[in-house]
Amino acid sequence: MLTFHYVPILCKLRNYSINISGFLSQSHLLLACIDRYLISANESSYRQFNTIPMANRIIMFTIMFWLTILSHKLVYSNISSPHQFCFYSGASYTFLISLHNLILSGSILSILMATFSILTLKNIRQIRRQTRSCGRRHHCVSLMLISNVFVSVIFTFIYVGGLISVSFFLLTKAQMLSTRQKVRNKFISFIVIIFYYTPYVY
Repeated sequence: MLTFHYVPILCKLRNYSINISGFLSQSHLLLACIDRYLISANESSYRQFNTIPMANRIIMFTIMFWLTILSHKLVYSNISSPHQFCFYSGASYTFLISLHNLILSGSILSILMATFSILTLKNIRQIRRQTRSCGRRHHCVSLMLISNVFVSVIFTFIYVGGLISVSFFLLTKAQMLSTRQKVRNKFISFIVIIFYYTPYVY
């Protein structure tokens, strides 16, 4: 039995921790993309920002930012009475959360990761043309990161699509959901969360 579908406090902590972990993972992957771009840039002024103290400050800021920004989920996450399903309170809030995830996770962060990955590849090609050599380790790490970004973007869209699907059923068919549909929604919720985190653990 999944207790977070029955215990309100566990439901709140579950939704909060899932979103915190997801946005932190995406943000740190974006920071890694920016790091690769700065390393591959020819501008020495860019590389001056690429220091360990600066990285530590940015990481701490990112953690505090998402902990604060997403704190509302501790308030508005709850168990939906008609479905016995851990989700969000109120139709308006559910819609806003779906829109929030689509814009931030599915669009802005994904586009930024893809953009910096493309810029990094461009810089690497320029370095190879100019010097006819490029550190094999640097090249391999960049390619690994870019492949991770590609997988992350694909799986994030699957996650957002699943979230919107669950939101749609909960909002439009609240009184018509059968036991089978409720189980299906819980299963979809579980699967899309797995998809959301897969790029960060493989």
